[in-house]
Amino acid sequence: MKNYLFIVGTVLFTTVGQIIMKYGTKTFGQSPTSLKEVIPYLLKAVTSIYFIGGCIFGLIAAFCWVLALSKFEMSFAYPFMSLSFVFVVLMSMMIFGENVSLARWAGVGLICLGVVLISRS
Repeated sequence: MKNYLFIVGTVLFTTVGQIIMKYGTKTFGQSPTSLKEVIPYLLKAVTSIYFIGGCIFGLIAAFCWVLALSKFEMSFAYPFMSLSFVFVVLMSMMIFGENVSLARWAGVGLICLGVVLISRS
């Protein structure tokens, strides 16, 4: 049972990393509209605590994933990664106030159904 914590850790750290990065985009300023604005924008982004934090969470997720792969068949473990899509949708709605359409909710439902089916195999 504790081996499942590696999958859970992968999903959660991936989700948190993505949310942190999205939050950080608000601090980077307006997206570049010309080629000469790209380098300053990227420098501001990669030196942002949000970007760095998101990368750290992503790195922790990668370590969890390596451990998960050492314990489970990839064809079993990999579909659980799709749960990060579910959590990102939920967190985006709660944190950023994003509207989630019925079609997106249907997709989330299908993802959940697929994970349930695979977890029973």
